[in-house]
Amino acid sequence: MAIQFLNTVDLNFNQLNKAAIQNIPTTDPIVGVLGQLIYNVTDGAIKVCTTASAGATNAVFTEVGGGVESLTIGNATLNVGGVNTGLAVDVTSGVVTLTPALYNGASKVGMVPTGGSGTTFLRGDGTFATPSGSYTSWKLEADTGTAVDIVDGGRVDFTGSTGISTVVASATPNTLTIKLDDTAVTAASYTYASITVDQQGRLTAASNGTAPVTPSNATITLAAGDGLVDGGDFTLDQSANETITFNVAAGTGLTVNANDVAVDYSATSSNIIQEATEVTSISDPTYTPRILISESNPGTPNGAVNKIRIENIRLDQLGNPDNNIDMDSQRIVDMADPVDAQDAATKKYVDDNIAGGLIYQGGYNATTNVPDLDSGTSIAVDKGWTYTVTVEGLFFTEQVRVGDVLISEIDQAAGASALANWTTVQNNIDLASSTTVGIGNVLAGDAIDVAYSAGSATVSVEDSTASNKGAVIVGAGTGISVAYASGTATVTNTITNAEYSKFGTIAVGQTSGTVNHSFTLNTMVQTFQGGQTIFCDVTRTSTSATATISVAQTAAQGAITILVTEVGSQV
Repeated sequence: MAIQFLNTVDLNFNQLNKAAIQNIPTTDPIVGVLGQLIYNVTDGAIKVCTTASAGATNAVFTEVGGGVESLTIGNATLNVGGVNTGLAVDVTSGVVTLTPALYNGASKVGMVPTGGSGTTFLRGDGTFATPSGSYTSWKLEADTGTAVDIVDGGRVDFTGSTGISTVVASATPNTLTIKLDDTAVTAASYTYASITVDQQGRLTAASNGTAPVTPSNATITLAAGDGLVDGGDFTLDQSANETITFNVAAGTGLTVNANDVAVDYSATSSNIIQEATEVTSISDPTYTPRILISESNPGTPNGAVNKIRIENIRLDQLGNPDNNIDMDSQRIVDMADPVDAQDAATKKYVDDNIAGGLIYQGGYNATTNVPDLDSGTSIAVDKGWTYTVTVEGLFFTEQVRVGDVLISEIDQAAGASALANWTTVQNNIDLASSTTVGIGNVLAGDAIDVAYSAGSATVSVEDSTASNKGAVIVGAGTGISVAYASGTATVTNTITNAEYSKFGTIAVGQTSGTVNHSFTLNTMVQTFQGGQTIFCDVTRTSTSATATISVAQTAAQGAITILVTEVGSQV
């Protein structure tokens, strides 16, 4: 809804940014004042009121600007006039159209008409024509490339290329000779010829060659080196007159010497051990792998190489360890009972000798029952097994906390666990809550003081200050009454709005209205009409406020209400 100003707005030479002139969709308004600006959307023009509306006379709005708005070059037409009529000018509604004329013969000057070509000429009557009996063109074509029309005066050059020359001779008739150039090769017959051919397929060199050697068979002997058995001989058939190359390359764990191939035992990364595939586990754990051994003892100084499974080698045949033995989470089974002080002991031996003692088993999660100790599927538990509660919860029906200890009093079979079979050692007492008696402590807080003496806490409420929360009593004041009932304070405003505001009007047919008051100069004056805010000139004194407009309102528009409010009052 538009804000209504009933007086002149003075911007004091300030800019009016991002303002738009009133948009009129189609027909100009019939009511207006001199100098009023509008923008007619249909006409696409800014207009100003040059004749104000008065009585039965409607306002007149005139377009601002005018003159040439566009310049258009029209399509050329034949010149049907005389000299100097080659360009027609048409001015309509600010649009200038220039229309050139085409030459139409004689004195009908103008632009060159369309339709000409390289073989036609513009005649005096303004048309193009080809002279009778004149040469037009011939077409030059080749195996590749684009065909070309050779027109009158055109020239064609015949040029040679690699190995080809052209010669022109002036004679009757004139001649053009295209010939193949000679090369350095002497015309002759060659034996076992050696020839050279260039890119164009010409022989550029030729000479007699030598007769081929008749091939014979060859025998190659491959001798075995260290660790290998003799490989024997084999024969290469060269009767096909071809060159045969025999290469022997070293493989994994092998070395190639001048005349043999041997197993590589040297200290290199490619010896027979280092080049073997690395494995970290046995594919079939049913059988252990074999290793190669060669016995060397007084009875057999240089034994043959044999194989043996690792599982068949006794531990007492291996050397004594120089470090700890890591069992990688595996067990040692089938052990005898210990004899000496440093002998290893079996679990049964230890259990039999410490029966009835506490045996720590680890933590117990009372929330998830892990491990399972208090259900129908509980694990088997021996007497003396001890657990520490790591997560609080219920153990059977008993509350346990972190740090409590559970001790089994008897051997309990799987699924037979019962609360009566356990001793619970509590590590802590529950904290007190609204429903649980336990350990508690009273702390001071906002507006609460706590003092301790002989184990007792005295709690008191602080009085409120500007910087401290506390107890507050609401008291009555000017224009404010306070009533208490059942600990509740009811606050009532005893001042009415009429004491701090006054009303008046600018009556129909009047240009001002005054409201008398006793508020001093500190007042806020508002004017409105039919629910809309109206902007008027306002004059203030210590006892009145006067609102003024430029044009008196009609009965249809209605009176303007004036509201004067004291600023800084208690309402």
